[in-house]
This record gives sequence, C-alpha cells and structure tokens, in this order.
Amino acid sequence: MNDPSLTPLVSVIIPTFNRAHMISDALESVFRQTYKNIEIIVIDDGSIDGTQHLIENLNAPCLRYIKQENAGASAARNHGIAESKGTYISFLDSDDIYDHKCIEAKVAIAMADENCVLVGGGCSYFNEHSKNCAADTPARSSTTYEDLCVFTAFPGATSNIFATRAAVLAAGLFVISLSDSEDRDFLRRLVKQGNIKSCNFNTVSMRIHSEFRPNRHKQKQHADREWVSAQIPEKKLRKKSRAWNAMVMANLHWSENQKLTALAWWIKSFLIHPGSVHPERPRAKPILRDYLLRNILSKQQSPV
Repeated sequence: MNDPSLTPLVSVIIPTFNRAHMISDALESVFRQTYKNIEIIVIDDGSIDGTQHLIENLNAPCLRYIKQENAGASAARNHGIAESKGTYISFLDSDDIYDHKCIEAKVAIAMADENCVLVGGGCSYFNEHSKNCAADTPARSSTTYEDLCVFTAFPGATSNIFATRAAVLAAGLFVISLSDSEDRDFLRRLVKQGNIKSCNFNTVSMRIHSEFRPNRHKQKQHADREWVSAQIPEKKLRKKSRAWNAMVMANLHWSENQKLTALAWWIKSFLIHPGSVHPERPRAKPILRDYLLRNILSKQQSPV
C-alpha cells in the first residue's frame, strides 16, 4: 500500500532510564512490525548506563533519540508526544515488547471506526527464565469509562496504549507528579474523547524483573490513587474508585501479613461505598478465600 491515507504514520514513544540491558529487545520488537510506516522516539530520562551509545550505534532511519534531564517516565512520555508527528501515538515501556502484528492490527481497528480513539489488546508476561512466567491478562471484549474510573481495566498498561494523536492532545498530558495510577488518570481522560476498541490477541508482553514494580511507599501510592479518584467528576464513580483504592491497600497489607491493618482498610472500603464496586472486582472474596485456606491448612497440619 503506497497511499499514505491507508498507512498513516504511527509514532512509537519509548521512555527509558538506565535500561541499556533491556531496550534492545523493545526496539527489535518495533523494527520487526509488519506495519512499516513508523517513527520511533526514544526519550532517555537521564540514563548513565550507556543507553545513548547503544542507540546511536543502531543507525536506524526511523529512530530518533532524545535525551532529557531526569524527570520521570510521565515527563518522558509527554516529551515524546511533543516530538511526535504521527496520526497515531503508541507507547512502549523500554522493558516490554510488542507482538509483531501489534501496530498493523491496531491501525486496522482504529481506521475501521472514525470515532475510535483508543485501541488495546491482551498482555502476556515473561522473564529471563520463561516466555510465559505468569497467567496472561486476556484482551477485554469491552472496556467502559466506568471501568477505567474504578480500576486500571487495561491489560498491559501504558505499553498497550495506542491512540489517535488528536485524542491524546485533547485529553491532556500525563500528570508528572504521579508515580502510581498515572496511566488510569490518562486513560480516563482519553476515553472521554471517543470509542475504545481492542485486538483479540496479546499485543504486548511485559517483562517481569527486579525493577518491574519497585518498592514504593504504600502511603504515597494511596495518595496518588486518591488524587486520581478526586478528578472523576461523577460522584458515584468517584466513591467507587475511592472504595477500590482502600481495597488495594487492604490487599497490600494482607499480603505482608499485617492482618489488622488490612481489615481496617477493608472496612473503610465498605464504609466509603457499601454496594458493589465492580462486578469484576469482588472485595470480600480475596481476603476471605485466603483466610479460609490458611485456616484449613493450619488444621490439616496440626498434630492430632
């Protein structure tokens, strides 16, 4: 296809920081896309590990490398948006990889619906030992504005965001002060612009590694989530979102064997919103299931 209207330019934005040992895989996954009208914009957020030398030696015409002072992933994504020229914008974290048909499939879906502003897909997980180190997060047949208000209902998070440039600019940029839920905040604003679609296969693979989810202060995480919830204009959705935030804190404390603190957060979640938060996100089931399993196992292991 030589008609540029049939193959619009896609800007792939890759923020990175000290990932010289991983970014080659991410870049290779973009180079081998079946869809070829792509510009790749790597925003280096102040790396000191040889990332610049590695990328500048690739000699890829479609690749632009831009280095900035360290300001965080969201600032790097915003910088990439400002530098991009594509009709569509696609994000990829520098430790993740695209399926080779990711861009082609998403362009086709977006072009088939003039009101489509966002295309996602499923997500698989890999590490240094296995190509499938965890259960896949399957593609969602439908995602609503409410889903994205209450929880991050988007497999693959930022690495699966493919959106029209017009919608990204209308929605506004990533909030750079957030270290948690910045993708949920961005997605909520983005889907206000039009329709959400999804590929029916795993379009991205996320790498699980020691830096995947760094230890972040739980209170800071919760404060970020509460800020994101406070931006939701609909009162009922805002309460559901805050109730789910409290449940996330309950799960975090429960996983660290801080049972009383976890139960306090669990109760707070129901006080914020007593009804169902979301049919896909039962609040009582995970803790009750864990509690019952622990008790059953302890009784089985106790001497008669």
